[in-house]
Amino acid sequence: MSKCYQVNVFFQSDCVLENIKAYTMIFGLIGLVEELYFLPEDIVDNSDTSAYIRNNGLDIFLRTKMEYEQLKDQLNKTPSLERLTLKMVDESAFEAFEPVPKNKKLIETQPIIKQITKKPIRCFCQTY
Repeated sequence: MSKCYQVNVFFQSDCVLENIKAYTMIFGLIGLVEELYFLPEDIVDNSDTSAYIRNNGLDIFLRTKMEYEQLKDQLNKTPSLERLTLKMVDESAFEAFEPVPKNKKLIETQPIIKQITKKPIRCFCQTY
Protein backbone atom coordinates (compact mmCIF):
# COMPACT_ATOMS: atom_id res chain seq x y z
CA MET A 1 0.00 0.00 0.00
CA SER A 2 1.37 3.40 -0.95
CA LYS A 3 2.11 6.08 1.61
CA CYS A 4 2.39 9.83 1.13
CA TYR A 5 5.26 11.83 2.58
CA GLN A 6 6.46 15.40 2.75
CA VAL A 7 10.17 16.05 3.03
CA ASN A 8 12.01 19.30 3.68
CA VAL A 9 15.75 19.16 3.02
CA PHE A 10 18.58 21.53 3.92
CA PHE A 11 22.11 21.09 2.65
CA GLN A 12 25.28 21.94 4.56
CA SER A 13 26.00 25.65 4.82
CA ASP A 14 29.28 25.39 2.88
CA CYS A 15 27.51 23.57 0.07
CA VAL A 16 27.41 25.38 -3.25
CA LEU A 17 25.08 24.75 -6.15
CA GLU A 18 22.24 23.61 -3.92
CA ASN A 19 20.00 23.36 -6.96
CA ILE A 20 22.29 20.71 -8.47
CA LYS A 21 22.42 18.82 -5.15
CA ALA A 22 18.63 18.96 -5.07
CA TYR A 23 18.37 17.64 -8.63
CA THR A 24 20.74 14.78 -7.80
CA MET A 25 18.65 13.90 -4.75
CA ILE A 26 15.42 13.97 -6.78
CA PHE A 27 16.92 11.90 -9.57
CA GLY A 28 18.04 9.28 -7.02
CA LEU A 29 14.47 8.89 -5.79
CA ILE A 30 12.79 8.37 -9.15
CA GLY A 31 12.98 4.58 -9.19
CA LEU A 32 11.72 4.35 -5.60
CA VAL A 33 8.54 6.37 -5.86
CA GLU A 34 5.21 6.25 -7.63
CA GLU A 35 4.72 10.00 -7.67
CA LEU A 36 7.06 12.85 -6.80
CA TYR A 37 6.76 16.65 -6.78
CA PHE A 38 9.26 19.23 -5.61
CA LEU A 39 9.54 22.93 -4.94
CA PRO A 40 11.13 25.10 -6.15
CA GLU A 41 10.16 23.59 -9.44
CA ASP A 42 12.87 24.94 -11.75
CA ILE A 43 16.01 23.70 -10.01
CA VAL A 44 17.71 22.64 -13.23
CA ASP A 45 17.03 25.74 -15.31
CA ASN A 46 17.31 28.46 -12.68
CA SER A 47 20.50 28.83 -10.66
CA ASP A 48 18.72 31.37 -8.43
CA THR A 49 16.92 28.43 -6.84
CA SER A 50 20.14 27.68 -4.94
CA ALA A 51 19.52 30.72 -2.74
CA TYR A 52 15.90 29.72 -2.22
CA ILE A 53 16.92 26.19 -1.19
CA ARG A 54 19.63 27.57 1.09
CA ASN A 55 17.07 29.76 2.91
CA ASN A 56 13.92 27.65 2.77
CA GLY A 57 15.03 24.13 1.96
CA LEU A 58 13.88 21.83 -0.79
CA ASP A 59 10.31 20.61 -0.38
CA ILE A 60 9.47 17.18 -1.75
CA PHE A 61 6.09 15.47 -1.81
CA LEU A 62 6.14 11.81 -2.73
CA ARG A 63 4.06 8.66 -2.84
CA THR A 64 5.87 5.37 -2.32
CA LYS A 65 5.48 1.87 -0.97
CA MET A 66 8.55 2.39 1.22
CA GLU A 67 8.10 2.41 4.96
CA TYR A 68 8.98 5.55 6.91
CA GLU A 69 12.32 4.22 8.23
CA GLN A 70 13.35 2.87 4.81
CA LEU A 71 12.68 6.21 3.19
CA LYS A 72 14.45 8.12 5.95
CA ASP A 73 17.52 5.88 5.59
CA GLN A 74 17.52 6.43 1.83
CA LEU A 75 17.21 10.21 2.16
CA ASN A 76 19.97 10.34 4.77
CA LYS A 77 22.41 8.96 2.18
CA THR A 78 22.25 12.27 0.32
CA PRO A 79 25.70 13.92 0.07
CA SER A 80 26.06 17.31 1.82
CA LEU A 81 22.81 16.81 3.73
CA GLU A 82 22.59 18.97 6.85
CA ARG A 83 19.09 18.10 8.02
CA LEU A 84 15.78 16.85 6.80
CA THR A 85 12.26 16.69 8.08
CA LEU A 86 10.17 13.73 6.98
CA LYS A 87 6.53 13.31 7.80
CA MET A 88 3.65 11.21 6.56
CA VAL A 89 0.87 13.28 5.03
CA ASP A 90 -2.65 12.67 3.87
CA GLU A 91 -3.48 12.26 0.16
CA SER A 92 -4.96 15.75 0.27
CA ALA A 93 -1.40 17.16 0.27
CA PHE A 94 -1.22 16.16 -3.40
CA GLU A 95 -4.33 18.11 -4.40
CA ALA A 96 -2.24 21.22 -5.03
CA PHE A 97 -0.45 19.42 -7.85
CA GLU A 98 -1.70 18.67 -11.32
CA PRO A 99 -3.26 15.17 -11.47
CA VAL A 100 -1.43 12.35 -13.24
CA PRO A 101 -3.32 10.20 -15.73
CA LYS A 102 -3.87 6.67 -14.41
CA ASN A 103 -1.65 3.87 -15.78
CA LYS A 104 0.61 6.29 -17.60
CA LYS A 105 4.34 6.32 -17.07
CA LEU A 106 5.57 9.88 -17.18
CA ILE A 107 8.85 11.52 -16.41
CA GLU A 108 8.58 15.26 -16.70
CA THR A 109 11.45 17.69 -16.29
CA GLN A 110 9.72 20.89 -17.31
CA PRO A 111 6.73 22.54 -15.66
CA ILE A 112 3.53 21.21 -17.20
CA ILE A 113 1.08 23.87 -16.14
CA LYS A 114 1.20 27.57 -16.81
CA GLN A 115 3.31 29.78 -14.56
CA ILE A 116 0.29 31.95 -13.80
CA THR A 117 -1.25 29.16 -11.71
CA LYS A 118 -0.92 29.73 -7.99
CA LYS A 119 -0.55 25.99 -7.38
CA PRO A 120 2.87 24.32 -7.09
CA ILE A 121 4.06 22.88 -10.37
CA ARG A 122 4.79 19.22 -10.98
CA CYS A 123 8.31 19.00 -12.33
CA PHE A 124 9.09 15.35 -11.90
CA CYS A 125 6.57 12.61 -11.72
CA GLN A 126 6.66 8.91 -12.36
CA THR A 127 3.70 6.60 -12.09
CA TYR A 128 3.37 2.91 -12.70
